[in-house]
Amino acid sequence: MKRSFLSLILVFISGILFSQKTGETLPPWQKGEMEIHHIYSGRGESVFCIFPDGTTMIIDAGDNGPHTDPRTTYISPDSSRHAGEWIARYILKRLEPLKQKSVDYMYLTHMHGDHMGGAFPDYPITKKGGDYILSGITEVGEYIGFGKMVDRGWP
Repeated sequence: MKRSFLSLILVFISGILFSQKTGETLPPWQKGEMEIHHIYSGRGESVFCIFPDGTTMIIDAGDNGPHTDPRTTYISPDSSRHAGEWIARYILKRLEPLKQKSVDYMYLTHMHGDHMGGAFPDYPITKKGGDYILSGITEVGEYIGFGKMVDRGWP
């Protein structure tokens, strides 16, 4: 019992000593590493993965909209951009070492606004042709290309 407790304390202390400090830049991805980034925008869910072979994937990119509700979290990092743009900016930064501006796979877990975005009247319209509103995944797609879109509900 004492040995397990001491081991747990050592793991905890080493985690504190060797973890990244606030404000430090993440080191660039290297072949053989796997990165999983949980991107917090305060308006939806998004995860970005770089697999050991360099394949990339976004899992969800949601935006619950501009409304404020005491039950929701604060917009992060701030409200100067919509969630999709914050997500895209983060991903583009992590793609720099790979020398690419597109993602191999986009995976939607389910069709809820906090996972794919919604339609809000004051949000911008695409500039790439069409008349759809940019929110969540559509806004990320305005800045970053996708190789293949995966929808778990597809037949």
